[in-house]
Amino acid sequence: MPDIEELSRELQEVEQYNSDIPSWVYMNREGKVEKIDLLEVADLIKEQTHFFNTSNNLSGYYYNGQYWVALETKAKRDNMLRNEIAKLLATYRNPNRVTNALQNLLDTATRDDLIGIFEQRPALVSFKNTALDGDTMEMLPNSPSLYILGGFNFDIRANQATPLTTKLFNRVLGENSQFMLEFVGSMFRREYQPFQYLVIIQGLAGTGKSFLTEIIRATVGQENTASLSLLQLATEKFLTGMLYGKFANIKNDIESKFITATATIKNATGDDTMTAQFKGENGFQFMNHAKLLFTSNDTPHITPDIGIERRVIVIPAVGDKYTGAKQDKADYLKERGAFVYQAIKAQHEAIQRNSMSITPSIEATTKEWYSQGDDIKQWAEEHLQVCEGRRPTAKSIYFKFVQDFKDGGHKEQVTDRAFLKRLQEIGYTIKPAASVSQLDEEPNKVRRRIINFRYMD
Repeated sequence: MPDIEELSRELQEVEQYNSDIPSWVYMNREGKVEKIDLLEVADLIKEQTHFFNTSNNLSGYYYNGQYWVALETKAKRDNMLRNEIAKLLATYRNPNRVTNALQNLLDTATRDDLIGIFEQRPALVSFKNTALDGDTMEMLPNSPSLYILGGFNFDIRANQATPLTTKLFNRVLGENSQFMLEFVGSMFRREYQPFQYLVIIQGLAGTGKSFLTEIIRATVGQENTASLSLLQLATEKFLTGMLYGKFANIKNDIESKFITATATIKNATGDDTMTAQFKGENGFQFMNHAKLLFTSNDTPHITPDIGIERRVIVIPAVGDKYTGAKQDKADYLKERGAFVYQAIKAQHEAIQRNSMSITPSIEATTKEWYSQGDDIKQWAEEHLQVCEGRRPTAKSIYFKFVQDFKDGGHKEQVTDRAFLKRLQEIGYTIKPAASVSQLDEEPNKVRRRIINFRYMD
């Protein structure tokens, strides 16, 4: 008779062998692989990565253990999923099995019920040690169920001092450092609301403004920032896709060239959706939340309108030329977690009171910049005089403006539509009417006219 102990030992060996075989592997009696259940493999990968896509974004999203990541292209999606499948299959992998498992996964991954899920709680932000709700300042464990898109690989620290960073902000910006603290806090919010500010730090070389913004860039993270100039935003629409998924756009020493196109700038500050298109992929719409921060020695002027006027903030850099030993960037990053908490809290408090800390010096600098760039307003104040009963045609006044602009050496082209729209915005009445004055063009005919003003040289 067989030895009972020997049979028991053999049985244990068989059980151990079977327990080492994954549930998705089926063996035949000879101990050879008979079948791999690739549907189960696909389900396990979905469970591990939480991957899903939507009909709006076929490239999809996955959870990296701390926060959700948007895959930019289908090629990157397939590469990521293939790697995960290959790791799971291990010694059972071969090209066909990986490909078939990937297809099984993609066949069941579309979740259109999750369209818009990442926009539902834009104040949630993920850090290495916790998630933080900027609306309540509550800390929460990171979890895929929070649906936080993007995050930061450092710990956030509450209620700790940041003497080095605070000193830098105060030296460069003086009384306006509180506004900038609030603005940095807004960078950690995945929407441009409720404040839609585009910020330009203006000052002479040597005031420390560029070093300050580089510290801000390092704080947010190079991987979380774009670097488009104001002119690029206004004129190169295909570059705007670089803002997708970023938390800030920071560009130093922007050029001072006059900017006439404003639609994209307004869209980038939360006015409307923007279009992004990655190489080889279909275009898609997104709402930008990357806050726009620039520095300039000579701030560029933008074709004025009400939308631009309420968005652009110009902050004077007041720092004296720094002659001391240059502090290493790494020293500032030691305060990173504590400083970011201060910034988010400052933005939270600004939202609570429905206003950011705009000082009189910010108001004055911004107003001066805007007035200098408002050539139409300046021209109108100089050449249009109140005169009861006069009604010159809008066409004739536009021609006068164009001629005066040319005589003044201006090369920028302003359309009649933009010119008349701006006049209406600053208070001039323009409407179809006849004129009662023989001094006006075509006095007895109904024409589009400027009411109760006359042109003077």
